[in-house]
Amino acid sequence: MESKKISIYDILSFVRKVYRKTISIFFKYSKVAMIIGLMIGFIIGYIFCSYTIIPNIISGFEQRIHKLENRITNLQNKSSAQELLINDLHSEMLEKDRSIAELRSQINEVNQQLTALYSEIVDNEHKITALSDIIMGLETKIETLENQIRLINLTGYDSTVFPLVQRLEAIEASLCELRTYLYGNEAYYLLRKTLANPGTHIAEQITNSLFSELKKSSDNNFQQWIVKAEEIVVKNAIASIIDSKMPSLVWNKNKVVYLGNDTYSVSVITYFPMEINTGIPIIGTITISRIALVMNGTINIKSGIIIDVHVESLKVL
Repeated sequence: MESKKISIYDILSFVRKVYRKTISIFFKYSKVAMIIGLMIGFIIGYIFCSYTIIPNIISGFEQRIHKLENRITNLQNKSSAQELLINDLHSEMLEKDRSIAELRSQINEVNQQLTALYSEIVDNEHKITALSDIIMGLETKIETLENQIRLINLTGYDSTVFPLVQRLEAIEASLCELRTYLYGNEAYYLLRKTLANPGTHIAEQITNSLFSELKKSSDNNFQQWIVKAEEIVVKNAIASIIDSKMPSLVWNKNKVVYLGNDTYSVSVITYFPMEINTGIPIIGTITISRIALVMNGTINIKSGIIIDVHVESLKVL
């Protein structure tokens, strides 16, 4: 029997076959192993996530939701506060609208009164003009009669002429009074119109007079105010109130004097209270129950010019 020789080539071929077979078996079963490994990894990952990651994520979401709920609650509270503020503002606006409507109604009433007063003034001016012509005619007749009486020999006529002269003098005095009344009223209206819208000079006179009067008074609050604030500050506060009050003051005729040359001296009086806010908490508001103010003006009726307007007297009652 003839023996076979095993060569190196045969050994290498065998090894190569074994290697290929092993590799094929490995790849065949590695796919199954990979699938099983993936399944096991998925199960382990699911269990890990269920007990660690997912609860943490859920807890984070809950915290964010809780924060959002808190923010929503805060926004709701702010919205409620804003609604209350809007309601308050709406109520204030309605109240201001009512006040404005009342002021408009008052302004309309004042305008109607001013229109009626203006019509009355115009009528009075027409009457004054007509009466002026009558007065001038009567004065001319009186002067003529007086001249005629002077030319007559009064011997033997004393008992007749003297009563006539006295009567003429009484008529002349009555005409003078009537002229003073009529033209005095016109001068009074002109002065009152000026005081309803006074200039800076008039308002400054009233302010200075009131300041001097209050400075002499025994009001401790006012004395403390002068000490704590400058004099200019006190005067400015008083001037502001005077400016606001002047258009609404009611001026009553006090005295009318005929000065000659169509010129009349007219004095008018008014009464008013006053409250002054000092702006200093320890002093507060100074209340003056009643002030009597008398203003005097010199008016030329013919030209309509007011020559002088000044404070005649001011008293704190």
